[in-house]
Amino acid sequence: MTAFYHPRRQWLVGNAEEGGLAMLPQFGCGSGGTHRPFNSYALVFPVGGVRKALLFDAPFRHAIPGVRGLKEEGVEILGCFVSHADLAGRGDAFDQLVAEFELPLFLHPEDRHDPRVRGLMQEWEDPIAACGEGGPLADLPIETLHWPGHSPGSVMVYTPAFGGVLLTGDSAIAPGPMQPDDAPPLERPPAPPPPFSPTDDEVCDAWRVLLKRWETDGAPRTLAPLHGEIYADTDDVPVLIRGLLKAAPMTPQVRPTA
Repeated sequence: MTAFYHPRRQWLVGNAEEGGLAMLPQFGCGSGGTHRPFNSYALVFPVGGVRKALLFDAPFRHAIPGVRGLKEEGVEILGCFVSHADLAGRGDAFDQLVAEFELPLFLHPEDRHDPRVRGLMQEWEDPIAACGEGGPLADLPIETLHWPGHSPGSVMVYTPAFGGVLLTGDSAIAPGPMQPDDAPPLERPPAPPPPFSPTDDEVCDAWRVLLKRWETDGAPRTLAPLHGEIYADTDDVPVLIRGLLKAAPMTPQVRPTA
């Protein structure tokens, strides 16, 4: 089980020497409207004798000690992906990521028009182009999946490394420490109202295409959302996605307190 609000980095898959998926410190983290803390990640790859890291959904001051620790251990940090616009609007460490670590920031172009993003006054790079041929991240075994649904520019990141890892952002959401025990293990967020596109049916169809692809390519063994439990090193990822598709989009669920 995920240790929420932990003050130190947690290796979910792999380790510091060989690379893998780490969850950055969460102590001091806030939460969204469903009382799930933000999960921030570092994917660390051994590339030509050098460890290189990509940060994902990590624009928070509480995660900075983990970023600093990676750098002090000799890991070359290549940038920070932000999965969608409202997460960018909540970030409070963009200036520090740029000034202290000199990191480029990646956000899909379709989310940059959002007022919460424009108000940040940051320069953004395209996460899909960055992973493509000739891009600055082309030597990493990662793929950016444009996954509109929660926002026009929502993205997920997939790597076949470490048994396969899918970082979902808010495209799939798991229960956190304040959800009831019978909460679904994985849910999809409701799509914003029209004229936003795609519809919920189109989002589900995109998941079905991905499930079909996994039948040939193999499914990831780790699914890591922005909010809630991380399902690490398990055969259950396709089962979790099928369950996500069978249910209606999520509604807020909070564990009752005295």
